[in-house]
Amino acid sequence: MTMPPQDTYLLQEEVRREALRILGQLTPDELYDKVVKPFFKAQRWEVERERHRDLLLTTFGIGQRFAMRVRLEEVRGAQDPISLLPRIQVESKSGLAHRYPENDPDPVPLLKYIWILPVSLSEETREAFRQGVDLDSDLGERTEVWDLEALYRKLVKSGVIRGIEPLHRIYARHEADRHRLAGEGVFALNWCYRAFRLHLRQAPPEIDQALKCLAFGLAALAEDECRAIYYPRVFHQVFSAWQELLQARPDLFRRPPDKLEQTLEGEEIAATFGQDRKWLAWLLQDFERMFVQLELMEELFVNTPAGLSTLQLCRLLLRFGFAPSEPRISARLRRIREELEKEEGKSVDGGCSLCTGTVVSCLSLARQKDAEVTVDWLESLRGDRYCHMSPLSEDFAAGEHSLHYAATVLQGLLDFTTVAGRDDGIIASVLAEFFVPDELDSRGFYLSWMRYANIDRFEVYRYILAGFLRHRLMGKDLSSACNDFLSEAVRTLVRELKRESTDVQKTYLTYSARTNLTSLALGLHLGIEEAAELARDVTGCLRRIRRSRIVVRAGGVFWDSNVDRNVILIEGYLDYWETIFCLAEKDLQIEGFLPAEVAPEHQ
Repeated sequence: MTMPPQDTYLLQEEVRREALRILGQLTPDELYDKVVKPFFKAQRWEVERERHRDLLLTTFGIGQRFAMRVRLEEVRGAQDPISLLPRIQVESKSGLAHRYPENDPDPVPLLKYIWILPVSLSEETREAFRQGVDLDSDLGERTEVWDLEALYRKLVKSGVIRGIEPLHRIYARHEADRHRLAGEGVFALNWCYRAFRLHLRQAPPEIDQALKCLAFGLAALAEDECRAIYYPRVFHQVFSAWQELLQARPDLFRRPPDKLEQTLEGEEIAATFGQDRKWLAWLLQDFERMFVQLELMEELFVNTPAGLSTLQLCRLLLRFGFAPSEPRISARLRRIREELEKEEGKSVDGGCSLCTGTVVSCLSLARQKDAEVTVDWLESLRGDRYCHMSPLSEDFAAGEHSLHYAATVLQGLLDFTTVAGRDDGIIASVLAEFFVPDELDSRGFYLSWMRYANIDRFEVYRYILAGFLRHRLMGKDLSSACNDFLSEAVRTLVRELKRESTDVQKTYLTYSARTNLTSLALGLHLGIEEAAELARDVTGCLRRIRRSRIVVRAGGVFWDSNVDRNVILIEGYLDYWETIFCLAEKDLQIEGFLPAEVAPEHQ
């Protein structure tokens, strides 16, 4: 189902009808407890008194106290709703004449009396209620009668719909539609995945609605002109695989899954795709696990006081499609702007090009195109090889930092030029810094990359090779000489990873190897067999660990106890899958790149 953006009003109308259906299926007590009370409490009204579906609310504003009464009135059987009008008029007039709360030393008159009817009224009936209230001068605009349609509009307009549990999937679809209309297909797709999961969790699961979400997400992704800076191939494969699975075996989802990731472990899922494509089941498992991990990290960490760590997490969340309007991501983006203001919009963290390059990525991935001043400052750092931080003391000169600083500048410029529609000629001078003929250090690493490093060799290479992988995934080419230069770097990395672990540990179990999965993915692009072999072992190990954790310690468990490392592992895993699908587009056989199913020593 491909749908041009101008036709998304059709989805809005469908979602509205579905929302009214959901609200209409709630009992009056459920509607009162799950929708009405949460709505007014979210509007900062305090409950002063509560009787049977009857609320007295108060709030403060501009130094003055206000009171409001809300009544949910049940409409029984074949009762004509308009028959309630005389009672509404009498009780409203009586209520508006009193001051509240009772027994309060400083009671106040009611600001408004709202009656909610748990039905959808015809336009004629709504108009009859409006006239019946408005014609009474004592009631005027101080009395309102809402049906389900009016309640739904209030929920949407106020944004409170997000916190209303029965309408979570409706809110997700609203957000998907909003982002698609804005041309932000990747964010729309992320919301489609949330809505899709919620539809599957209904009792019984809503398979047709889940399929509509998948189709809408794929159409939105195809329309997004900036999709290359995210993970478009992974997103497309995941949504397409889910479509195939639900269409072929809807019976596997007759009951709502307790945990989607556990359901995906079933043998029937892999069997649906067939032996030669069982890796699609692995992909769905991995994607769901990463989604859960990122949801948890977004909730707990993205807006904590940490600097670079939260910037890198924010960049990953945005690249995965989490929208910049998400409250904690939005708060982190506001902090970025505050930090930029302190340094005249040029940089953050004391002129740190590593942090500032990450900032440019975050702003660009969030579709905020106003990072021109910051980009101009980054461009001005050519004399420092784009590796800069204002001196902390006489021990550190401003430009004495290794080229992993320039690697984040490279990623930032790749993201910025795509979103801002700028010519990417500004990237050429940054790329040139990495291909300077130079001697090797004592272990065979490029000395020009390592000079002034204050982190270990494997981490420097991870930063740098990640930048070049992003460059390649975006469809950009380098000369054969540059590719040879990078190939030698990857071979050196793999050789030294193995050498360092020979006497103490299996290479694929070391953190140095697991956190360099992005570097190994670049090796796949460059056709380096030893990198492909280690990548298979690392990803196989990560899959086995994660599967064990789901079974034994399901829910709320991070892949790694170190948050920074958790970000690196997820980012590496996404880069790995994106690389595989990029290679598949070139008609390469991907079977030799897939995760090893068993540990190397058991093969």
